[in-house]
Amino acid sequence: MHLEYFKVHHEFSEKLKASGINYSIIKPPAIFCAFIDMIAMSKKGQLMNIGKGDKTTNPIYEGDLAKVCVDSIKENNVVKGAGGENVYTRKQLNEIIQSAVDPSKKVRSVPAGLMKLALPFMKVFNKNMYDKMAFFAEVLQHDTLAPKIGKMKFEDYIAMKTKK
Repeated sequence: MHLEYFKVHHEFSEKLKASGINYSIIKPPAIFCAFIDMIAMSKKGQLMNIGKGDKTTNPIYEGDLAKVCVDSIKENNVVKGAGGENVYTRKQLNEIIQSAVDPSKKVRSVPAGLMKLALPFMKVFNKNMYDKMAFFAEVLQHDTLAPKIGKMKFEDYIAMKTKK
């Protein structure tokens, strides 16, 4: 909750619940399209793990998530987690992307402590970059799992997005 991204989402959810209108709050751990920018990074050999990369997540394909959203319209006042069927470590996700794009390049690792030390400097020079990197530095150090609902595999999605 100390990061703006999480704080804003939480505050909105609480206001929505208190509003008296019917709501559906769907909480995916991540969606596949959020990884698209990492394809460009992997082409340049800039893909990196923050920390050990051992924390797990089960991102969901946005098409599978759309179905969850549409199905939830029939429900009243629901808060629902929605993840993909497969669980990956953060390191595995990066390796899937790098292997699909250019297996000759390696995914580098940056110690989490080093990233946290750099964050205050980023905030001074580029608030937008700070917000993004603070979000990543925090999220990548925790397991973020949701009920396994989605069917598409991450590796199939990345293969589809990197076809030449």
